Amino acid sequence: MTWRQRLLLKSQAMNIAEELSKEYIRRAGKEEFPRNTDVMMDVAATLFGLDVVFDDQGMLDSRFGDDHRIIGCLFPEGHASPWGRDKLVVVNVTPPRCCREAEPRIEAEKRRRREAGEREGILMHVCKEDTFDPRPYNKNHTIAHEIIGHYALHFRKGVGGEHFRRPTYCRNPQATRKPPLEWQADYAAGEFLMPRDKVIWILDGQQPPAVINIDDGLKKRFREYFDASQAMMELRLIYLGYKLINPVYKWADYTKQEEDRRGEVQKKLRGREQERERQERLKAAKAFADIGRKLKQGSPFDGIGDAFAGFGDPFAGLGDPFGQAFKGFDGIFSGFGGRNFRNQRRK
Repeated sequence: MTWRQRLLLKSQAMNIAEELSKEYIRRAGKEEFPRNTDVMMDVAATLFGLDVVFDDQGMLDSRFGDDHRIIGCLFPEGHASPWGRDKLVVVNVTPPRCCREAEPRIEAEKRRRREAGEREGILMHVCKEDTFDPRPYNKNHTIAHEIIGHYALHFRKGVGGEHFRRPTYCRNPQATRKPPLEWQADYAAGEFLMPRDKVIWILDGQQPPAVINIDDGLKKRFREYFDASQAMMELRLIYLGYKLINPVYKWADYTKQEEDRRGEVQKKLRGREQERERQERLKAAKAFADIGRKLKQGSPFDGIGDAFAGFGDPFAGLGDPFGQAFKGFDGIFSGFGGRNFRNQRRK
């Protein structure tokens, strides 16, 4: 197989998602939302020979570490997996390490209370805020992301280069920047799970690039109809070209983008003004340098006229007032001259 690293058209992702949707409807007997996980797994096995495994034993985490924050994984043909076979889609549903370590202590406390005749109550472990837990992420999205995106759209078409010389591990989707292959897989999964026409219907006919306010009512509609989390909903709307207000993805906030855009415009204007001033200073410095160079050549006054060429007569256009003003001085000075001459003769 010849590997290529290139981008795909959105229409290609839409076509593949449409083909799988038709197969889904044929097997389910109807078009339904949210998609049924079992039917999705059946379609994957029938069309591509892919099996879906839910890892609740921490095999992916033990192999790569909790810090990798792996949500799902694709082992296409020719790539061995910890399960001893290839052509697997693995969904990580393992609790975080802190939860696994706390579970025996919680069970021991429950047993102690039961034996002591005490009320058992509700005992649970609360993870730290930055603890990664793959379980809340939508399983259908992970399956569709791996099957439709990475397998049907990328692997089978030879797209990916070095990306598919090893298994594909999909990590934390909260990252603000994703590699092209990842957002392509997200887009393909969204086309299958939340088709464009259904999204427009949910939004009461609003089409991109409409501005959408992410309020509780909208989140409820997407959750009930698509079983979509807020993050899934926002990614789908962003990829379709909508502008969002109050999203969980702060980088996608339309109001913030507008502020940043205005700030960039002001920054560019200031930069242009500074550049104009710099050019004027350079021009003035060059003019003075030319004057200095010409003064060093020949007579100190040679070239002065050329250096100031174009400035013209600074008193041109003032007219005759200067002539009239000085005309009367002749008599005054002549008078002084005559008186002084007579004094000299007396001496």
